[in-house]
Amino acid sequence: MNWKALALIGVSAGLIGASNLWLYSVPVDITPTAPDRGLAQAEATMGIGSPAASFEFSDIAETFERPLFNPDRKRHQQAAVEPLVKEAPPPTDGKPAEVVQPAPALIGVSIGEQQASALLKFEGQDQPQWLRIGDRAGGWVVSDIGKDQAVLEQDGQTSKLMLYPSGRNLLVPGGAGVAN
Repeated sequence: MNWKALALIGVSAGLIGASNLWLYSVPVDITPTAPDRGLAQAEATMGIGSPAASFEFSDIAETFERPLFNPDRKRHQQAAVEPLVKEAPPPTDGKPAEVVQPAPALIGVSIGEQQASALLKFEGQDQPQWLRIGDRAGGWVVSDIGKDQAVLEQDGQTSKLMLYPSGRNLLVPGGAGVAN
């Protein structure tokens, strides 16, 4: 190999290294952008584009409000829920008194166009489970689901579980028909 080839390789490596250093110092905008609905609808009517072109993004509007890679996003904190426990009255007929099961922890909420579900983790269970309004689990019945809460009932007692412990409410566009 002659000295001209080595010089060319050295200059090329230097230019590549300098461009990498420059790119490293350039900030990257990771702000999510809303899709162009007009373009997607035009593609759908012409029969081109992907099947996702007709997807309604209003179902996942909260995702755009709280982007995954936003530096301001905070780690989820589980709301402190006081378990509802009835004090057992003294047994009168020799039978043990019934005790209300502790309320589960609210892990997440999913609200679609026609239904809402709450992800609840019950004490003593390894995996949380998705429940809809009217579903029964752990002695509790889901009576209402909101964008950041779930209301459970058991033996006439009501427990309101909050998704965010600080009580911070997120705005969800198009949340008509959803309890607040």
